[in-house]
Amino acid sequence: MHKVRAFGTALRQWLQRGSEKFVQAWQWAQQRTETWLWGVFGFLLVGAGTGSALFMFRRQIGTVLDPEVLDFWQVAGNVAAGKGLKTFVLRPIGLTPDFTPGPVPDLYHPPLPAILWGAAFALKGRPDERIAVLLAGVLIGIATALLFFVTMRLVNRWAALVAAGLLLAAPVTLSVGGMGQPAALAAALFTLWLVLLTRKAVWDKRFALTSGILLGITGLSNGLALLAAPFALASRRWISWRERVWFLVALLLVLLPYGWRNYRLTGIPLTPWKTYALLLNTRSFPSDSIYRHAFESLPSPIALAIQNAGSIVRKGFTNLRRLDQFGSAFGWLVILGALTAPIWWLRWKGTFLRTVTAIVLGTGASCLIILLLSRPSSESLFFLLPPFCLLTGANMATLAERILATRWWRWLTKPLLNRPYWIWVMGRMLPAFALGVVLIVAQGVAGLIFMKRIVPIRWDPAIQTLPLAEGLMNAWKGEKLLASDEPRWLAIRWQRPVVWLPCHREDWERLKLTEKVTHIWLSPGALMQVGGDADTSLRQTLLTGLPFLDRYYPTLLRAPRILMPTPFLIAGKPQTNNRPRLDKSLEAMSVDDLVKKALEHQQRKEYAQAERLLFAALMKQPQDSGKMGMIFFYLGGIWIERELYLLAIRALQAAWGETPGNFAVANNLAWSYLQHYERLSQLPQQPPFLGTLLAAAEQWAERALDNCPPDPQIRAHVLDTAAWVDFLQGRTKAGRGQDRWRLRRALKRLEEAYRLAPDNKLIREHLAAVYTELGMSEKAERLLSTK
Repeated sequence: MHKVRAFGTALRQWLQRGSEKFVQAWQWAQQRTETWLWGVFGFLLVGAGTGSALFMFRRQIGTVLDPEVLDFWQVAGNVAAGKGLKTFVLRPIGLTPDFTPGPVPDLYHPPLPAILWGAAFALKGRPDERIAVLLAGVLIGIATALLFFVTMRLVNRWAALVAAGLLLAAPVTLSVGGMGQPAALAAALFTLWLVLLTRKAVWDKRFALTSGILLGITGLSNGLALLAAPFALASRRWISWRERVWFLVALLLVLLPYGWRNYRLTGIPLTPWKTYALLLNTRSFPSDSIYRHAFESLPSPIALAIQNAGSIVRKGFTNLRRLDQFGSAFGWLVILGALTAPIWWLRWKGTFLRTVTAIVLGTGASCLIILLLSRPSSESLFFLLPPFCLLTGANMATLAERILATRWWRWLTKPLLNRPYWIWVMGRMLPAFALGVVLIVAQGVAGLIFMKRIVPIRWDPAIQTLPLAEGLMNAWKGEKLLASDEPRWLAIRWQRPVVWLPCHREDWERLKLTEKVTHIWLSPGALMQVGGDADTSLRQTLLTGLPFLDRYYPTLLRAPRILMPTPFLIAGKPQTNNRPRLDKSLEAMSVDDLVKKALEHQQRKEYAQAERLLFAALMKQPQDSGKMGMIFFYLGGIWIERELYLLAIRALQAAWGETPGNFAVANNLAWSYLQHYERLSQLPQQPPFLGTLLAAAEQWAERALDNCPPDPQIRAHVLDTAAWVDFLQGRTKAGRGQDRWRLRRALKRLEEAYRLAPDNKLIREHLAAVYTELGMSEKAERLLSTK
């Protein structure tokens, strides 16, 4: 009995202590209920960012084909494999004569994203698209959560919710997340840096060290973020100049190892290949030919930029026409909301909103100038999108407060004063609610349009062509090195060095590449490169099968295997002769006479004779790019009539390379891709790359529309081609329903084309097909019965 009493006493004491601890825990949890709830909400925002990225990848993108992204993944894969910040893409401008085929230091990508993505790939065991997309989505979600909480602290909860919605629905967010781009890391870190800036009213030494280190880390993920440093230093929140010095010291210490690495390799502390972007598309270095130009030693990009300053400035003014891409990517209302934020400068006196406005807009303007002088890219400015959304939300909330303070709004809501409190509160919230809904809906529509424009690609040409490339390379005894005009497609999965063509003849000889390169692979885009007469010679060679000797592609004839540019990778036999042979009977004829006679044969449907004459005109190598483009265009027209659409695509791509902006070339390219698509879609087993053909057709149709002259008949034909692309992508198919917006756009374009050319039978048939697909059968019947 004594033991029973002792057990009961112990049990009672244990239950009493347990209940006391439970009550204490419950009270502790009650005190932190709001913290837990906001933590759960932040977790949901991270999940929203991750989910949107995975959705975009799986449903809208399918396969990432962007060479820039693939190149970054390849470097991250090398990090995962323990090779360090190395790349298999070999640019001749950065090589020395004694180089051995192998990975070289990467001088293009910022190091921090490559290290982070490399760690993720190491966990997987190999570079993986889904892992990259998942990581980008998580970082976007973190940036969204940070944006929400900093906006809530600086403005209010509704503005924070609107800012988060604007960020998640922005087209550039969907693109960065869906393709697993490293820009997501810079966005998360820069938003975290802004959170740190707004936590202390006075910036002391401890803050200077912390913020300097964080901004330096952000700069290692996107160098443009460092342009925020001068505007942060100009703030009046520093205690004295000593804290500014500590900020700079911390910033430079973080950047020093990477800067010293670059200086040791190239002589400048910046990322060299990024710095060369100032010279791209200038008169001295058209397209990306700065990488093809021959130099005795690695040139200083800063010295070259100073020498070509006038050309760079002219390019900057030309790039002003491309500014609309930033509005389309960020959302026009976000851009407008951020740029008009300074109108509340006096009203925001004494708040952190002033500081954020000055730093963000100043950094944005500086970055924009740099991009205009190099290459405009909305992804490069993605790190500024979260603070832009913050300013837009703050702008909206301040505007709503101003509306509430107006006399007419007080008069309008005066009857609500006698109503229950919640009705009065809802009346006070109405302006902010209405403005926020308008912003989110407009941004959502922009994001939806962006999603609908993407044709999912389930076929990766790099994967499909890799087995053939492997077989050729392994079969060739003494195999050493592959050269390609687009090595980024192959390097990530091939995991071997690839020399980037075109390569200047002097570089080729200096690097002794004749002894090292055994194969040359040319991508489908090789024909469209715009780099001068070297690419013209390439186009001549690939279309006529004749050899050439020029500044670039110097061993095209010596390489044991040439892989030609088609949607499929095929092997071409090496040529043995060094000079193109010209038919003696045609040697005396001028290029114009040859073309004129070829067109006469084409009209009589004597295609073999027409081709022979046009090939003879090509072999004369006219110096005028317009004439050369015309010859390629006529060749493409002959092959369209013969229904040889792959050859037509090749010829028309060459014509575009000679005369970029020619609407007729773009329109015929769109039509050729369409016809090739329709032919392949009728096969019992449809190839997996059909979606890429439709995507290419849409791209060329839009280019044709952009460059189309005002002539009614010509515009009608171009509209018909673009509308038919929309119809093929929007119609009902097995496994999916209609894309109504594409069908509506097709209907609009075809109705305009029919008004311009009512006698065109093909346009009537296409318009009737769209009517039928949209359920307007009676209209279709009436249209077809019209004579």
